[in-house]
Amino acid sequence: MEISRCGLYCGQCKDFVYDRDFEGIHNNEIIRNSELISMVQEPGQKRPRYAKWHAGNKEAAAIKAGTKLTACQGLRGLRNMGSTCFMNVILQCFIHNPLLRSYFLSDQHSAKRCDVKSDCMGCEMDRLFTQFYSGYAQQDAHEFFISALNQIHAKSPSAKLHQCNCVIHKTFAGLLQSDVTCLNCANVTTANDPILDISLDLRPTKRSKSGSSKIRGSNDDKAEGPNSLADCLDRYTHPEKLGTNEYNCSKCGKTGQEATKQLSMKVLPPVLSFQLKRFEHSMGASKIETKIKFPAQLDMTQYTTSSRRLKKNKLAALQKLNGTSGSESGSPSTPSSTSSSYTANGSVEPIPTYIYNLFAVINHQGKMDTGHYTAFVKHRGEWFSLDDHKVSLATQKDVLDSKAYMLFYIKQTLDYDFANASKD
Repeated sequence: MEISRCGLYCGQCKDFVYDRDFEGIHNNEIIRNSELISMVQEPGQKRPRYAKWHAGNKEAAAIKAGTKLTACQGLRGLRNMGSTCFMNVILQCFIHNPLLRSYFLSDQHSAKRCDVKSDCMGCEMDRLFTQFYSGYAQQDAHEFFISALNQIHAKSPSAKLHQCNCVIHKTFAGLLQSDVTCLNCANVTTANDPILDISLDLRPTKRSKSGSSKIRGSNDDKAEGPNSLADCLDRYTHPEKLGTNEYNCSKCGKTGQEATKQLSMKVLPPVLSFQLKRFEHSMGASKIETKIKFPAQLDMTQYTTSSRRLKKNKLAALQKLNGTSGSESGSPSTPSSTSSSYTANGSVEPIPTYIYNLFAVINHQGKMDTGHYTAFVKHRGEWFSLDDHKVSLATQKDVLDSKAYMLFYIKQTLDYDFANASKD
């Protein structure tokens, strides 16, 4: 057996071979190890145990009788109807989102059975998925993305304001925690806000004004510091000092008290969508052309509330063990590298349920008001470039080298929601 990839090598055939039993053992071990890591890293988190489902004879017969064996194509371009590329790229990312695809292709929302007689975005999406698998002004793709999510949610039969179980919230909804700490009495005020996506500020190199004929800020420009998705997330979750007029402490009763605010992910959604804020309107219309590096696999462990709490508790325990209340040298102490919850550089070990894989990227080329949107999507393990009606094969290097505007990641390991399974 080849250890690094768990491939089975046959000495007689002189080649790697596929064995169904071995593949089953390998997959079960991956699941078992993920569960063990989650139990150690998140001892208070209760997760339903994974149970593999196999269709019985009766179920298999019902599936065979009620299924038409038509090829699912999925790869198709969309015609540009006059600066509608912003719409095309979002629709392509919807179509290649595995959770939305499974939802609509399994008739969870059927246009034929929908009670909403007109203006139902869910029905339009159902028709779009069915078609794919059997004169406008320049608009923003992110605005259309949010508008489409809101419309599908609003017309969903299960839509409600709190704890909604519609397909949009099951796919994109997460929970963002905000902790405000009073610098006078150390009182912490916590608030949780639902989110459908995360908009990240960029650290710009050079900007291109909408009226300019030349776009600046190429890859050769010297960056003013690190520019990667991880850097953007670090800045997003880094403690921010509030002004004296922005916070009133309820514990010490002081008005205009200085405080710090820090964000973290309390609940991560199955699909993470990021908007890299390239368009600015504060000092006139401008576009940030900074190259932002992003990975094919993203570990969100460091940005979760539970991870931050674990790191804080470990640091407090270490300081108590050393008999100090903080670092004497002025720099924060780091946990011992021998701790099972930490890597050698002091960061928290990755948790399998917090690891995401990239499946779609949206790019914007050109100036702010007359630019063009294109997309990369992953289909059956291969990357493809989608430019309106043109579809071409791409490499992962092409994807990772692009100047992304929006990024879509899906969890490598999906959690099962047995509480709502009967309602679907």
